[in-house]
Amino acid sequence: MIYNNIGAFNSLALAVDASAVYHNPRRKFTAALAVSNLGRQINGFTSEINDTLPLNIQVSIAKRLKHAPLRFVLTAENLQRWDLTYSDPNFQETVDPITGEVSGGRDFEFGDKLMRHLIVGAEVLLSENFQVRVGYNYRRRQELKVGTKPGTAGLSFGVGLRIKRFHITYGRATYHLAGASNQFSISTSLNQRNN
Repeated sequence: MIYNNIGAFNSLALAVDASAVYHNPRRKFTAALAVSNLGRQINGFTSEINDTLPLNIQVSIAKRLKHAPLRFVLTAENLQRWDLTYSDPNFQETVDPITGEVSGGRDFEFGDKLMRHLIVGAEVLLSENFQVRVGYNYRRRQELKVGTKPGTAGLSFGVGLRIKRFHITYGRATYHLAGASNQFSISTSLNQRNN
């Protein structure tokens, strides 16, 4: 159940997230399917507006190499909609005064539309207890980079460390030149015995 209240307005929706995972330890391969926000709005903020939920269908595969300490991950997101491009209201085409060629065209090629669905990542397994991770999100980079100084928008990295029963991870994802998201977590399994 999703409830939202802004001043005198409120909204109610029902949604579910579902996922399935296939893991083959012998082949060091994992595949997953996830569906987020599958549902509908019951009551909108007003009687004239009935919003849709931000449905997201994702498929991800991970493969660890047999003779190297590397794992590669490929995720395809927003599979429910092909064209993820948008019209920038601030966009202005420019015309070269000598050649008459229009630059900065708004036509998006097949490859650009395809890449907006893909997130790639790699993990270096330095030991059973220490990993280094890196990722790249093409869509995030295209939508959030600053034209004159793109910086590291769309890039992410992290490290993982296991100390006995505890897994400590840190991740940093750059969304925009103005800032990044840092995440730190500690997890453990209550059923696992000390090693």
